Amino acid sequence: MKRTIDESSNQHGASILSPQPKRHNQATRWRRWLICWGLAAACLASATTMRSEVTTVYADQDAFAATYLTYQDPELDVGYRNLGGTIYEFRTATRFPLPAALVPELIQSATLKLYYFAAWGSSASRSVRAHRVLQSWSETGVFFGAPVDSSFTEATVGGTNFRWISWDVTAAARLWAANPSSNFGIMLLADPVGSGDNAFRFYSRESANTSYLPVLEITHQNPTMLSVTMVPNITINGDPGNYTLQYASGLGGGQINWVTLANISMTGTTTNWLDYSSVGQSQRLYRATTSNPNSEMALIPAGSFSMGDTFSEGDHDELPLHTVYVSAFSLGRTEVTAALWDEVKGWSGGNGYGFDLTGLRKAANHPVYAVSWYDAVKWCNARSEKEGRTPAYYTDAALTQVYKTGQMTPYVKWNAGYRLPTEAEWEKAARGGASGHRFPWSNVETITHSQANYWSDSSSAYDVSPTRGYHPVFDVGGEPYTSPVGSFAANGYGLYDMAGNVGEWCWDWYGAYSSDSQTDPRGPTTGSNRVIRGGYWFGYAGFCRVADRLTGYPTSGFNFLGFRVVLPPGQ
Repeated sequence: MKRTIDESSNQHGASILSPQPKRHNQATRWRRWLICWGLAAACLASATTMRSEVTTVYADQDAFAATYLTYQDPELDVGYRNLGGTIYEFRTATRFPLPAALVPELIQSATLKLYYFAAWGSSASRSVRAHRVLQSWSETGVFFGAPVDSSFTEATVGGTNFRWISWDVTAAARLWAANPSSNFGIMLLADPVGSGDNAFRFYSRESANTSYLPVLEITHQNPTMLSVTMVPNITINGDPGNYTLQYASGLGGGQINWVTLANISMTGTTTNWLDYSSVGQSQRLYRATTSNPNSEMALIPAGSFSMGDTFSEGDHDELPLHTVYVSAFSLGRTEVTAALWDEVKGWSGGNGYGFDLTGLRKAANHPVYAVSWYDAVKWCNARSEKEGRTPAYYTDAALTQVYKTGQMTPYVKWNAGYRLPTEAEWEKAARGGASGHRFPWSNVETITHSQANYWSDSSSAYDVSPTRGYHPVFDVGGEPYTSPVGSFAANGYGLYDMAGNVGEWCWDWYGAYSSDSQTDPRGPTTGSNRVIRGGYWFGYAGFCRVADRLTGYPTSGFNFLGFRVVLPPGQ
């Protein structure tokens, strides 16, 4: 069941170039920077590898005479004969449209699986024989011709059962692959002995219960051609801190056009970055700058990512995985602090704004909490106006009346002012430029109290923290046990606390994912709950996963709810 916040829950490649950075004391806004040429032309190599895969083939839809055949049904008196007394022989056949181009030597195994119903007058076991028929087979079950050989395997069944039964038909599959022009079929013989209401049924593709289709599973090796693309491996050497990695297509004769590639947080003195976006480009000039190391905003570059639960371990609403392209945007490096909330809210009082909740705090440098979705949106507008920016949210479709009071779903000018991130923007940013990982970091798939402020216990195998319960450093002074923003290492985009501390409001109404690829999705147009992301100080480790989704009524204001803000790129 989806976790929803309501009032009852208010409890608490190859190295191309790797130069050393150049240090400059000149009075420029870049205090430390690196310049290097990267030869970004793609170098392609190919190799052949063998990988095993399973091909699943269902029986031909027209290969059975009826929904099912039973040896005792007088209306289906084909396919069986009386061998004397109560001994009957049951026959039916099916054909499998196997895929072409299977190499016999590469077939590792083949298994025939049928779902049967058996009812006997006694509990004695019976034998079911599976014959191989390659040249002749019948849709009526009357005539099969001579099998290629008389070998068969037996499966013993008994009592009254619905169950799967299977045979190893590897030799038959290999023989078919060597003679692809022939029909591949299975002839089945059942020899039931007993009295009373005896029946034996093999279900065909026309069965009303389509979960039980005859199926052939072939495990085979598949030669695959792999292409290897070499991309620049940029090495940055320097003091620990936050850097912005940028590139230019060339020096040219005029002003250089620098494009931001990534925001990098260096905890040591060396780090590397692979520029996959360089494929197909002729050459690039790179630099790493600390142009504004104290900037509140981090640029999240445009690009696609796989959104959802890569590990298939969370709630059902984290699937299906789907590809999302997100345009570039800037996101607050930290959650909005209590100090910043107070500063903007103090300004807003004399400028027509009204808030439903006051916003609470543990300390000025901790995240503000107990903020409703409506108040977070209005606060974004107030901050925009305070700083002389065009607001993002309006009460009318013409985008002329700034949203300042009350509770409503505002209209959005997406290229203006501060606003809440969409759910897709939030998850792309949380992943830090790496894909397929559980948490905002990519070096390990586990979590401890050294990485986030959350509630630790042994319920999740990936929670390996040596300390359990509340974070031992911040479990002081009464609830909530929030932590100062930026208390833990930043992710690949230079963002802090994307796991734990307080949950963060997103723009989107909560709704199910689509498997379709999307560009800048903004969620459903209506709903009852808004999306919350990021885990929180008393949430389990699972809530800290980048794919985890939480929802809450937009009026909610609890002691684990905060937010961070977005700005359009270049603002």
